Amino acid sequence: MTTDVVALTTAEPTRGALRDALFCTGSRTLEVSSGGMLLRLLGRAGNTAMTVAAPLPVRVPGQVTRLLGDVPGLPDGPLWWTEARTHIRSRGGDAMLGTFASRLAGAGGVVWPPRLRRADPGSDVDPGFPPLTIAAQPALDLVGPTSAVVHQDRPVVGVSFWLQDALAATLASSPVRRLDIVTGPDTKLTSQLAELLNPRTLRWVVHDGPELYDGRTGESLAWEGPHTGGPGVPRPVRAPRPRPVVAEPWRRTRESQLTRAALGRAGDRRLTLHVTCGHQPSAGLVVGRVAEVVWRAVTDELPSGWGTQEPLGAPWSTEHLTALARARMPGPTYLLVAGSGTRPAAGSLRVTRTGDGVVEGLSVSFGYPDGDEVPDARTLRSLARVLAEEHGLRSLFASVRSASADLLDAPVFPGAPGPLALALHTGGTQGSRPGLSGERIGAAHRYHAFSGDPGQWRELRSLSEEYGVPVGTWTDPPAGAAPGAKEAYTAMGYAV
Repeated sequence: MTTDVVALTTAEPTRGALRDALFCTGSRTLEVSSGGMLLRLLGRAGNTAMTVAAPLPVRVPGQVTRLLGDVPGLPDGPLWWTEARTHIRSRGGDAMLGTFASRLAGAGGVVWPPRLRRADPGSDVDPGFPPLTIAAQPALDLVGPTSAVVHQDRPVVGVSFWLQDALAATLASSPVRRLDIVTGPDTKLTSQLAELLNPRTLRWVVHDGPELYDGRTGESLAWEGPHTGGPGVPRPVRAPRPRPVVAEPWRRTRESQLTRAALGRAGDRRLTLHVTCGHQPSAGLVVGRVAEVVWRAVTDELPSGWGTQEPLGAPWSTEHLTALARARMPGPTYLLVAGSGTRPAAGSLRVTRTGDGVVEGLSVSFGYPDGDEVPDARTLRSLARVLAEEHGLRSLFASVRSASADLLDAPVFPGAPGPLALALHTGGTQGSRPGLSGERIGAAHRYHAFSGDPGQWRELRSLSEEYGVPVGTWTDPPAGAAPGAKEAYTAMGYAV
């Protein structure tokens, strides 16, 4: 299992400061990997004792506390985030991380977790020997024939560079492996990371005492071993049952959630929009304006920040965002976006070059504490019309469900999503075809309003047949067809 540490400083760590902090740990051998983004500290046997990620500027308010919680003594204003980890499981591993982070943070910085802060980081430490059989990828704890495992012992797991690097490595391996993120029951995922979960490529595994289960679907799992991490070290696999078995912790939250829904108790809610727009490639094309339109319609504000990893480091700028997307063309660009205003907001933006132009796909959630009203049909219709007339709208799908307003996902039974709005580009002649359902919002767009009832997935199935487009084209994850909360959950892959 890895141990992580974060040094938070008000000034960018210099090369000299990084070198001094690393050499305080007792090693003198360094190696650069992952295109210069990771620095490995090698042990006496030549294997990785500690890995340090490149310092990351965090200039977006609220990002540090979103991932780490309340950090005592956290300085105000922009910060630099320098994260390190080790696979050494002894107290020597903690001492090595604490020495590095404490030396780097100095008198004015902060070390997380606070227990690793060392009062005297000036002397060398001997962490002992790192395991020789550990995976070469620094974010991974274990590697098996079909999956790789990373353990995370922290309050919130986000889309970090570590996880992106590990996921890229598992997908590029031969054979292709799934990445399993193993956490305790109290750990949460950011909504952006939860959006990436996929049973074939990225799975959240929760270890809760004797229980082991999929944190997204509730499916009971079992340990199986050994792994490359050493004899007797297991890996999570699907339980050998003919049908999915629901884990007991998940079953309890399922019963509570369904009872609350039956009594009409909404609690916190989450509005999610999936928007896809197509643009003609041109020198004047600006990426990110779709996100601005959506943010203004829902919150009357603009996004506050963006980045390629969490924590988000850059203040919102369509100019800088566009420059990055252009530099990566013709390849795709995956970005994270967030708000830090009056309404919690977080999502992702994908920019893809296609044969007929540039496609901009936005997936964003907004949090609504108990008592707050989600946007009404008029607001969503107006948003769809603006996107259709000015931004090349291809599809818009809005849904609402019971979920934490802070946009952090716990490993519990989720609220059943109910559709609120659907807008589609139907094509030139098809848009005026007699008998086509929905309200016309332009020459080639149709709009459908819903009430947020999970039972309305049946209507979506009818629309998919009418338009000849799978429901999964509009939603993420794909929604089902049958009416009612149970059917909606089942169709989305949840074990009910």
